[in-house]
Amino acid sequence: MASDVNTTASGTDAAGSPRPERSLLRIRLLLVVATTAAMFAVGAFLVVRAQDAASTSGGALAAALPERALAPGVLAFTDPVPAARDAPTGLDRTIEVIDRTPDSPTYGQVVSIDPDGLRRSTGVVCDRFHERNGVAVCVAAGPALSEASEMTVFDRVDHGLVARDVHRFQGAPSRVRLSEQGDRLGFTTFVTGHGYGDPGSLSTFTAVIAPNERLLNLEEVAVADGDRDLSDESNNFWGASFAPDGERLVVTMSAASGPTSHLFRLIEVDPASTSGRVVGEGECPSWSPDGSTIVVKDRVTDGTMTLGWRLVAIDVVTGERTVLPEARSIDDQVEWFDEHTILYAVDAGGSALRPRRDVYSLRVDDPDARPRLVATGAESPSAPSGPDR
Repeated sequence: MASDVNTTASGTDAAGSPRPERSLLRIRLLLVVATTAAMFAVGAFLVVRAQDAASTSGGALAAALPERALAPGVLAFTDPVPAARDAPTGLDRTIEVIDRTPDSPTYGQVVSIDPDGLRRSTGVVCDRFHERNGVAVCVAAGPALSEASEMTVFDRVDHGLVARDVHRFQGAPSRVRLSEQGDRLGFTTFVTGHGYGDPGSLSTFTAVIAPNERLLNLEEVAVADGDRDLSDESNNFWGASFAPDGERLVVTMSAASGPTSHLFRLIEVDPASTSGRVVGEGECPSWSPDGSTIVVKDRVTDGTMTLGWRLVAIDVVTGERTVLPEARSIDDQVEWFDEHTILYAVDAGGSALRPRRDVYSLRVDDPDARPRLVATGAESPSAPSGPDR
């Protein structure tokens, strides 16, 4: 249909006024510019708020998480989307995992899996995830080459997650755990290195955050082995796990170098007094909900190289160690589903860019127990506690 307005090649009509379509284009461009500017402003705000909480030493958090670093409701995921259906888990309540099915559209996202195997995705992308008593924490690698990770703390609202705080700190994500009460968290990052197989090339950062307290870098803890003070050693710490009361924790400590660098001591720490003591050996401990047992991974070597890890249960009272009936090497910090059952991830192929993991369960109180597949294409299992969980 012909236009009623005569135009010239210069983009104006015969009277010299701008062409309507050009005016409309300019409006659209202005809208794009304004929207882009707003997005950059919000992004800069988030980065500044994250960096405000960063330490001038090592890029780690310098203080306890503020009550509210972001506006309430930011990054809200209140209507999880049904994603897939697996075989029944064999468990009697819902668990949460990170999707590690290589061809899944929700790969890397936190998904819940109910006893019937129905998956629902939150949309939250994490490398490590944990939830306790209505609080969840997600640790994710930052942008490529940033050498930083982002930690988001969520409040559970109905069936979804609402972000409370977002922070950035140095290193690649490794471990994260909340206390049973959900008010304390411990996390580990790889400052250098990307795995525990070669402790000589490893440097970690592990810290604990508690309400109304400054962040505690575990390298500040005064550690004793009987009468011997180990605080003068340069130590790496990793894999914190809280006692049921949330007041104490256990963590792995290893000398960064020297004659004791092959020892992987289990340290019980009292954050209030910033003191710790050697209570055994083992890596990536996990304290049972009833406080009776700590499961660790025990390193297997040929004298020079790490060959793998086996799961060992330690009686907290007697110190008795029991090798669990899992023949495969398990490089994971196990999660307690209940007072008798643990969950953990096992390598299951995939590619370097999209590795696959599967989650298994195992009873620790039955010497004849066998590992049972819970979820394919999953890792970082979490068995949420708290009301209605």
